[in-house]
Amino acid sequence: MANSLSEEILKLDGFTLQGLGVCWQMQNYRNTQLRGKMDSNQSLNPVIDSGNSIAGAVYSDLDQATLEKIKLDALYLTRLELNTWKLHDKKLPNSLMNAMAKLYAEIYPISHKQAFEILEPWISAVWWHDIAETAEDGGGEMAEFSEMYWDKVKHGLVKHYQLLISLLGLEADAEAIAMHDFGRWTCHHRREYEGYSKHDAAMLAALSPIPDEESYRLATLRADAVWMHNDTHIETGVSEVNAEELWEATFHKLTEFYETFLILSQPKRSINA
Repeated sequence: MANSLSEEILKLDGFTLQGLGVCWQMQNYRNTQLRGKMDSNQSLNPVIDSGNSIAGAVYSDLDQATLEKIKLDALYLTRLELNTWKLHDKKLPNSLMNAMAKLYAEIYPISHKQAFEILEPWISAVWWHDIAETAEDGGGEMAEFSEMYWDKVKHGLVKHYQLLISLLGLEADAEAIAMHDFGRWTCHHRREYEGYSKHDAAMLAALSPIPDEESYRLATLRADAVWMHNDTHIETGVSEVNAEELWEATFHKLTEFYETFLILSQPKRSINA
C-alpha cells in the first residue's frame, strides 16, 4: 500500500531550523527530497497560497522567498509536534521528553540541552496528568484522589514555566501561564473545545509575538487539530482506514496552524520601508 501524505512528510529527513527566537528567523533548508516530489509550481500546502483569513493582511506583504520558508517551517514544526502527540499516546516518557526538547529548541531561542533540562518538571506533570485522568474517570474511591494528582500536575507546570521564563528573560507570570496550560490539559480531557481554545490563546499571547487580537482565532486552528486527533484512536471505535484519514486531516490542520503562526510572527515592516 502506498504511503500516505502524512507518512511521506513525517519521515523526511534533512530539515534544520535555527531557533526561531523573537523575530522567528529561519535558515535555509536541505529540502531536496521534498522538492523532488513536487512540480516547480506545486504548493506545499494550499492554505498559505490562498492567503489565510486570519493572517491575510500580513500574508500579502511577504515576499515569495519568505513564504516558501514559512511553508517548509510549518511542515517541520507540524512533524515535531505530531511526534510528541504520538509518543504521549504510546506512553513513552523518555522519548516524549526528547521530542519535546527538539520542538522547544525550534520555537524558542534555546538549545536542545537547555530545553531538555527545563522539561524535567513538565514530564513529571505529564505523568501525574495521566494518573489524574485515570482516577477522575474511574469514579468512586479513585476519583477522590484525582484532585491530589491534579495538584501535582499544577506544581510541575508552574516549575517548568518558571524555568522557561527565566531562561528566556521574559517579564511574564509563570503561574498564570502554567494554569492556562493546565486548563488546556483538563479541557482536552473533558472535551471542552472553547475552553481549550481560550487557554491556548492566552498562552500564545504570553509566550509568542502573536498579536492579542489574533491569538484566539489562531488557537482554534490548533484546537481543531487536537479534536481531530482525539478521534484517531482505534480503541474508540474508529476503523484503521478512518483513523489514517483523520491523521491526514490532523496533519493538514496543524500545518495550517503553524503557517498562520509563522506569518503572524513576522516582524512588521515600517511604513516608510
